[in-house]
Amino acid sequence: MIQMLFSVIFVGESERMINTKVFAWFICVLFIESGIPLVDSATPIFMNSTVSDFSPMNPNENWTEIQKILPSDNGEDFGFSISIDNDTALVGAVFGNHNMSSRHQGAVYVLIREGYTWMIQAKLFDPDGAPGDMFGCDVSLDGDTALIGAYDADDRRGTAYVFTRSNTTWSLQGQLFVPEREPWDHYGISVELKGDTAFIGAPGDNEWNGSVYVFTWCGSFWALQQQLTAPDSDTYTYFGSSLSLDGDTILISAEESVYVFFYTGSIWMWQGKIPSQDSNPLTHFGSSVSLNNDTALIGAYQYGLPEEITNVSDYDYIR
Repeated sequence: MIQMLFSVIFVGESERMINTKVFAWFICVLFIESGIPLVDSATPIFMNSTVSDFSPMNPNENWTEIQKILPSDNGEDFGFSISIDNDTALVGAVFGNHNMSSRHQGAVYVLIREGYTWMIQAKLFDPDGAPGDMFGCDVSLDGDTALIGAYDADDRRGTAYVFTRSNTTWSLQGQLFVPEREPWDHYGISVELKGDTAFIGAPGDNEWNGSVYVFTWCGSFWALQQQLTAPDSDTYTYFGSSLSLDGDTILISAEESVYVFFYTGSIWMWQGKIPSQDSNPLTHFGSSVSLNNDTALIGAYQYGLPEEITNVSDYDYIR
């Protein structure tokens, strides 16, 4: 029997803080272009920007702002989603565009770091995309591979894209979707990528019960490996709204709860459920999740009364 101690922390915010937080969601978005590079050479980005890089100058010092990042083109909602791996980062801009006819289609910017300076390497987008696709709503980067969600594409069915980098050139490797998608499935609203495995959330699937689809890279193509669902799901569970993967464990958020799945070596299996500890059913517990080793951080952005600025609670779980 496997046992693991989970320290789960969730942070709530007052209603006075919600508008500010929503505004922050519309700051950063990254898109990857298919087929051809959009930037011929790495270009320094402007310093009067909206995405900040904070790094400690040495382990014994505080974090210091190194750079603010802003694209020189129309990167609307730049910063909506972010993912970083070593010296490469993805930044989503769900209302960005690559030409005037594709306004609000969405784009993802690839940033590379040289020393303490971040520069744009490429701008990624779906060449067949349409306005309102929300391309770049979520991004995940692993090495030279990027997974990008577009949850309102294809009549709100949603889809996801895989881009790969060869030297400095990014190209579209494939589009990951399932044929049984329906409008409002919001497939691709959450994505996670690690190695040869990709996770794609569809919280509107099956009358808003939600699903998470697992794909594996088979050497020349991506194949659907498994469909994950909440074992105790009911209508309007919204399973798959947010994902966080670390090693052989993945957190999957749903309405007022977070599910834990682990990899057995051949399939992903449900291990446990982390419910909200608050009696209020509208805290949005699980609105965001992050997993690192044996610690899970879970957001509940409507926890607390309006006069309460912040509430923090710690919970330990044994698995």
